[in-house]
Amino acid sequence: MSSKTIRPTTVVGIKRLAKTLARQQSIPLSQAQQQAARLAGYENLRHAANSARLSAHSEQPFFVTAYWRNLTTGEEGRETLQMSLVGPVSRALASGRFRYCRWLHDFKLQAPDHLVCRFVVDRRDRARDLVCGASREVQFMQATGLTSKGKVAGMLGKIDHRDQLPGRDHSSFWLHEESGVVVQLDEPYLPAIASKEDARQAWADRHGLMLARTVWPGIHNPSGGSQLFLLGRQVHANVVEHMVERLNELQPGACSSVWEGDSEPYRPLWVSPGGQAREVTTRPPRDLRLVRKSKSSLPYGRVMVGVCRRPNGRLPLEVHHEMARLLKDAIHRLEWRASASGPLNTVRDDLDEWVAREHGYDELDEQTYSNLYFGSSLVSEPAPRQPTPEFKGKLLVDLAQMESLLTRHYPPSAPLRVLTNRLGSAKKAIEKWPLAATPRRGV
Repeated sequence: MSSKTIRPTTVVGIKRLAKTLARQQSIPLSQAQQQAARLAGYENLRHAANSARLSAHSEQPFFVTAYWRNLTTGEEGRETLQMSLVGPVSRALASGRFRYCRWLHDFKLQAPDHLVCRFVVDRRDRARDLVCGASREVQFMQATGLTSKGKVAGMLGKIDHRDQLPGRDHSSFWLHEESGVVVQLDEPYLPAIASKEDARQAWADRHGLMLARTVWPGIHNPSGGSQLFLLGRQVHANVVEHMVERLNELQPGACSSVWEGDSEPYRPLWVSPGGQAREVTTRPPRDLRLVRKSKSSLPYGRVMVGVCRRPNGRLPLEVHHEMARLLKDAIHRLEWRASASGPLNTVRDDLDEWVAREHGYDELDEQTYSNLYFGSSLVSEPAPRQPTPEFKGKLLVDLAQMESLLTRHYPPSAPLRVLTNRLGSAKKAIEKWPLAATPRRGV
C-alpha cells in the first residue's frame, strides 16, 4: 500500500508516517512531518499536537452494538447505543482483551469507537441487555483504566478460600497494568448485605484491605438493586480512592428497561464514523444456532462461552437426578481438595446445560431445573481436610458410578470423552490426596 493512502489518527502515527515519507521521498524530516500532518487533516505537526491535547479533555462518541434474530418469527434487527467517553479510549479498553469481562466477553472492537457483539442473540430485549451491560463495563474501564483478570491465588494476599468477604456476590478481579494494583469488585444486592455491613468492614480490616462503596451503582444489575464495592490492599488505598472518585463522577449506566439507543434493521451492517474513517471491513456476527450437527454430537450456543457441543443422545431424567446427587455429594466432600472438586464442578456445569436441552419445560419445570444440579447436597457432615482410606474409597466408587452412567446412556462422542476425562482428573487428585495421620497406639 502506498504511504499516501494512509491517514494517521494520532500524533505518534503522524511522526511514524513522516519518517516513512522522508525515507521514500528523500526529503527533510520537517518537510515530511508537515506533509504527514496534512494527510491527517491538520495544518502542521504543532496543530496536530494541540488538537490532541484538547481532545484529551473533550467528549468522544463511542458506540456499542448487538444484532438479534428470532428464528421462529423471522424478525431481526440491530440495537446500537451511543455513549460519550471523556478523553481518548483508555489503554485497557483499546486492547480489546475482554476474556474475563462479564458483559464484554462476547464483544470485539470493530473500530476504535465501536464495540460489536460477535454473536447473534435470539431476542431484541436480550440484545439490549447485552448492549447496556457492555456500556456500563466500558464506563468502568474508561474511568479506572482497569483490565479484567481471572482469579489468581494471592492477588489480594493469602486468604483462606473458606474465609471470604461476607455477602460477597458477582465478584471479579481487575488489574491496573501501569501500577500493578489489583482490585476486587464486589456487587451484591443491597438487601442481602443489610445486616452484614459491620462484618464486611471487620473482615476487610482483619485482612489489611480497604473496602469502598461507590456512589455510581456499578456494572452487574444496578436497576435490580446491585451495588458496587471496590476492595484493595491498604497500601494501595490512595489508588483505590482515586478510582472511587473517578467512578463517582460518572452518570448512571444505561438500562435496557429505559432504552435510549437506536433500533434499526439488521441489514445493512452498520459502520461507525471511526470505522468509516479507517475503511474497516465489516463481517456479520455468527449465529450459533445455525452451526451444523454431526452423527455423534449436537451444537448449541452459550452467549458467554461460544459454540459448544453435547452428545447426540439423551440421558433419561431419572439418570440426571442420580448424576446430580452424586456430583453434589462429591463436591461437598471435596471442599478441601480443589484439584478434584474443580473438574467435577465443570462436569456439573455441562450437565446442567445438557439437561435443559434434552428435556424441555414439558418434562422439567423451572423450580426442579434450578435445584437439580445446583441445589443443596444431602450430605451433612463437614468435609475433612485429610481423608481416611474409607472416605477416599467411597469417593472413588461414586466417580466410577458417574462414569458408568454417562457411558451407558450417551453414545461415544468427543463431548462425552471430555466429561470422562474430567472425571479421570478428579480421580487422580483423590488418589494423590494425603491421608489423615493415624494416631499411635499407647500414646
